[in-house]
Amino acid sequence: MAKYLLLLLIGFVVEMTELHAQQSVLPARDKSYYLQKSKSQKTAAFLLLGGGATATALGIIWASNDARDNGIFSSDFDAQLIVITAGVLAGVGSIVLFVSSSHNYEKAMMLSARFKTEPLLGKLPVYPSHPLQGISLVVNF
Repeated sequence: MAKYLLLLLIGFVVEMTELHAQQSVLPARDKSYYLQKSKSQKTAAFLLLGGGATATALGIIWASNDARDNGIFSSDFDAQLIVITAGVLAGVGSIVLFVSSSHNYEKAMMLSARFKTEPLLGKLPVYPSHPLQGISLVVNF
């Protein structure tokens, strides 16, 4: 009986690793990928910030007009509070997208190539300088 359970366990492990393993290979990500991602995140952040500011402003205007007409705690106070809170939370949520956008922009700049004039043999003015190709890599620990 123990042999059958062991064979069943081995078969299960082999089946899970061979048939259900992740087969796809991640695509290579270059500078343009990170720049496009940064641009779309920054656009979404501005939209979220604008929508949050608009919702907050409309909620405050609605609450102030309603408070002037019906007193401080009117029947729509809960709805007004929800609109104001949603606007504030959208504004705070846009901060995350701005930070993520800047990180993706920094990743893109780390992957960029540069052209710089370097002296060939030394720093004396006698030797000619020629543009040489280089690649800039930043290693963070």
